Amino acid sequence: MNTDTATRSDLDALTALNRDYIHSVQHGDVQRFDEILAEDFLCSNPDGALVDKKQFLAQTARPVTISGLSVQEVRVRILGDVAIIHARTSYTTADGEQRNGRYTDVWARRDGKWHAKIKLISVPKIAIYFSSILKMPSKIRNQGHISLDLNCKRVRPDVQNIYLLGR
Repeated sequence: MNTDTATRSDLDALTALNRDYIHSVQHGDVQRFDEILAEDFLCSNPDGALVDKKQFLAQTARPVTISGLSVQEVRVRILGDVAIIHARTSYTTADGEQRNGRYTDVWARRDGKWHAKIKLISVPKIAIYFSSILKMPSKIRNQGHISLDLNCKRVRPDVQNIYLLGR
């Protein structure tokens, strides 16, 4: 398979998974999340809590209190077997207040399938931290950019703050 086809195929798959993810949030679809989240998935919630897959599925099973969840400005970056998705969201709270937020997802391809590894959710005026990708230390800096510092080899010299595990 040529590189352009593989990249287009990966981009299409990740775009569809991102749509599934947003749809699953809006509709509390625990089953779909169970299928697309990696076993070592971690999510940084807007309140700063770090939850694993089991905890995330439990919070997804609770009644959904938002409506009209939509996504804008989706950017998908593929770096070999890792992909990063950045996007902006809009939704209405149970009190009728219109809110916006941003998220960053890290996806990893294993055995030909993409699985969500990390979810970072941010809303205005709340600092968010997360601690791992592939079970290695990492952090988000409060200067407005993400630094996955895994003490490993760099993916690309022009992407200064993203590192991957060497296998």
